[in-house]
Amino acid sequence: MKVRIKRQDDRRSAPYWQVFHFRGEGRITVAAILEKLNERDQLEDIKGKQCRKIRWECGCMQKMCGGCAMVINGHPALACGVFINTDDTEILRLEPLTKFPAVEIADRMGHESVDMTYHYAHMFPSRQDEMVDKLENERGEFENVG
Repeated sequence: MKVRIKRQDDRRSAPYWQVFHFRGEGRITVAAILEKLNERDQLEDIKGKQCRKIRWECGCMQKMCGGCAMVINGHPALACGVFINTDDTEILRLEPLTKFPAVEIADRMGHESVDMTYHYAHMFPSRQDEMVDKLENERGEFENVG
């Protein structure tokens, strides 16, 4: 399956599409697909170009907080709640909600979902420190933009 993601190098650059290969695992959520792509030692697109990890946001992973909202195959939805049958799907198209730039699929630094992620961090005790560190780094990057 091909995963086509709308990306942007920074807030001032033009958005572009980048395509990745994903080997089917049957029925899986879009959130799980993104996590598995980012688990690769080195993320490469279909042209073999090395690229940065896919930046996206999630909070509860239980269809409650809305942190993973994005446009999935042309429809706004939650990545943690949309299942894709990777054996039957040729192309999965992901892009940020139209209100956000494409720097991240769900670019919300400074948005209430950051606070929601802090709120739900207790639900993932094994990853809590990692989540808080990541959010602190993201907040710092956001505050230094401009």
